[in-house]
Amino acid sequence: MPQSLRNEVTAILLSNRCPELVFAIVIYERQIISIVRPKQYAITPQDLHLLMNYVQTGSTRGHGEKWAPCCLPDFNDGGYLYIHDSYISDTVNVSLVLITNEREQHITMIECKQSIVDQMVTQKTMDKLEAVLASPFVSSDTKIPHLNHFIYKSRSSQQLVSPEYTVPYNSDEDRKLLYAKYCHVYDKLHHSDQKMSIYYDIGARESVVGYLMSNSEIYCTFSPFVTRPVALNNIDKLLKWIRREENRFFILGSGVY
Repeated sequence: MPQSLRNEVTAILLSNRCPELVFAIVIYERQIISIVRPKQYAITPQDLHLLMNYVQTGSTRGHGEKWAPCCLPDFNDGGYLYIHDSYISDTVNVSLVLITNEREQHITMIECKQSIVDQMVTQKTMDKLEAVLASPFVSSDTKIPHLNHFIYKSRSSQQLVSPEYTVPYNSDEDRKLLYAKYCHVYDKLHHSDQKMSIYYDIGARESVVGYLMSNSEIYCTFSPFVTRPVALNNIDKLLKWIRREENRFFILGSGVY
């Protein structure tokens, strides 16, 4: 997503923030578009993961609204926050999650949500979001030869980037098999008695390479006919491409008030 669009969404969240609001988060599928938070509080990746599971499995998926208590243990494992969760687009699964620590603020959160949506529509921000999200990022966008898929993790920001699955991973079964291969390579790099920074796994369908660096790690899937030197050279090109595009892929600073 263009950084300018992400900043536009964040500015709208900030300008429509009500005093009772603690966190405001815009989510697409399992991707964070924007977060607004008070400067004295942060929200950890573990708590965000819980929130995304809540949104993805909730009864509001695709329509409606929901108000419910939720415990975010890293934020406060001894109490509840209260979440207003709603889908705000008719064409893509964009949800707006508003979080307060006050149980009686359901109506306030509804009003806050409506003011955010109204401004997004008025400024055409919603149209821009729907256009960007309708054209997901795929591995061919990198222009890296023989690259089928990859997962890149920034350790410093605790964020991941990965393209949409395309050929030859069109079916759920194909994706599960690839995920199992990624898990195997991850395990070899992180839990092996022999310390290593690169692990190269050659299979009948693909070659998967894992590469650990000081502040990041990457797992790449190539054609099974790609040689190790070519794969490593392509990974180097891919890392440079990701670094050039990091403002597009990562939230490098949340909206703080």
